[in-house]
Amino acid sequence: MVRVIDALVRAEAEISVHGGPYARLEAEVLLCHVLDIDRTRLYAALQDMLPEDCYGSLSRLIERSAKEPLAYLTNTKEFCGREFYVDGRVLVPRPETETLVEATLQVAKTRVPVAGQSLKVADIGTGSGIIAITLALAIPNVSMYAVDVSKAALEVAAINCSRHEVSDRITLLHGDLLIPLPDHVDIIVANLPYVTEDELAAAEHDWSTMPLAAEPRLALNGGSDGLEVIQRLIAMASQRLTPGGSILLEIGYGQGSKVISIVKRYFVNARCSIHQDLAGLDRVLVVGLSN
Repeated sequence: MVRVIDALVRAEAEISVHGGPYARLEAEVLLCHVLDIDRTRLYAALQDMLPEDCYGSLSRLIERSAKEPLAYLTNTKEFCGREFYVDGRVLVPRPETETLVEATLQVAKTRVPVAGQSLKVADIGTGSGIIAITLALAIPNVSMYAVDVSKAALEVAAINCSRHEVSDRITLLHGDLLIPLPDHVDIIVANLPYVTEDELAAAEHDWSTMPLAAEPRLALNGGSDGLEVIQRLIAMASQRLTPGGSILLEIGYGQGSKVISIVKRYFVNARCSIHQDLAGLDRVLVVGLSN
């Protein structure tokens, strides 16, 4: 057996070899994970002996860390102040997606459902379910649909719905974009694939782009211009939105004007605005439709 401090030093050194910019932090997180303790308790236990089974688990995680993001190793990622389960079946949640959630909550406040009815919201391309779950917990009297073309992703979403006790408030639907929706909705929110095929091809040979290089291609591939899936969603929207409904889309930082052009092709009188993320980059397109 080795001391915890020695295991920590070794983990940091091995992670740093394959370019981890936060090797020390990742080493601490992995040790906390295998020991099932927080960082405060970790530093109190530095001189303790690390159990053999924990050392073996740590070694396997260090090996995987060369080609997998930290969230996949610990099966945990924070989003909007909550912890969510993630693995290789879904994207790793990004902080910039919180901008999409915040914009959706602002739009939801302006929508007054017909008396006796709930606000109907569809999260398209739900993945791990983080958007749908966060909205369900924040919006009173909401009927939430969470749709994904990947059955594997929906399995992860189901885990998170159960953990956050919203399984009775979110209907998980398998299928392509808006096709599975059983009725019209007031708001469509979507974090769809918007990475170009060229960007994905480059990521396959450059692990410095991780987690992009490790994540499911189905959730990333937006086609040659990155907008193929987004355009299909917009083309379908009139068939599933209530009058005066809204569409909120996460987009790539250089895609705003192109997506607005697509929207105007299908909805001439649509009101469009772009929200920036915390880095000041264009990140969310908000579309308001006429009654």
